[in-house]
Amino acid sequence: MQLTLSFGSLSAPIVAIAVARASDNPMSSFEIGACVLAGLIGIVTVQTIGARRLGRGRPSVGVLGRMGLGRRTARSECKRIDTKIKDPSDVQRDSRATIVDVKQNSEDRDRAVHDLAHGPGSDEVSRWTLRSTIQDRYLDQAHRLAMAVEYRRCSPMEASEALVLFALDCANGPFSRLEAARLIAEETQQRLAILVIATAADVDAECRLEAAIALNPLAPRDAEEALKRLATDAMVSFGVRLEAARHWALVNRTAAVEVLWQIVGSTEVPWMWRIAAAAELVVLRVRAAYKVLYEWMESRELPEEVRDHLFVTLRKLDELRTA
Repeated sequence: MQLTLSFGSLSAPIVAIAVARASDNPMSSFEIGACVLAGLIGIVTVQTIGARRLGRGRPSVGVLGRMGLGRRTARSECKRIDTKIKDPSDVQRDSRATIVDVKQNSEDRDRAVHDLAHGPGSDEVSRWTLRSTIQDRYLDQAHRLAMAVEYRRCSPMEASEALVLFALDCANGPFSRLEAARLIAEETQQRLAILVIATAADVDAECRLEAAIALNPLAPRDAEEALKRLATDAMVSFGVRLEAARHWALVNRTAAVEVLWQIVGSTEVPWMWRIAAAAELVVLRVRAAYKVLYEWMESRELPEEVRDHLFVTLRKLDELRTA
């Protein structure tokens, strides 16, 4: 219909000019121009009315929608999907506000970290802001560590600096520091950060033990030295000492066995730990430890609750041997 009207508007002045010439009464140049102009105005009018009618039949989607961009999503390198198209400056402003608000939910926080790391409008300033916020001691420690973890998912190598500083900050909890150290992408920095935690006197023995175990694949000699310190430190709990000796035996069996014998033979050590040390020697195939356990079982001086514990230990060792 719209095409027919447009064709009619154009053909009408042409027919009028042809008829005038056929009747020996040709039009002047001005009259011909007026006819052509009237035809063009008719075409434009028809097209405008048709466009308006078409617009009423469908919702407006804006310029981006007509171009086919309004319904698409932009994928980031860390597999996050940008569901909204916003001005980059607005994205960065909102992200800076989100990362300092510890009450934000984890999804919004992770999205903000993504946007600052490599989202719309990100740059060196936005990444510096992210790293500085991770080091801000006035913010909740768990919140900062979670941001560091998400930053690593986005850019492992760029996040290494923030993770190293977090791991070396004594104000942070020891296990949080160790978790950050394990996430460092660069191996040399990771090894040094874990070594610092494994040998730090102000770190809990349990955390130092876990750090020493994590250090073993990266630096076996340093890990052995850290395990040795824990196994031979009289100020450390017997549980940590036994666990350290167990892992130490994997790299230096002779030295670990010697430490375990010292615990077994010490009358100052509680019976429960002496029994545990002897059982560990049995696991390490030290036959003499079996003899010691049976001698204790026959001793009349052994308290009843200790005897019950020893009986359970011997039964477990027998089951392990026959398995």
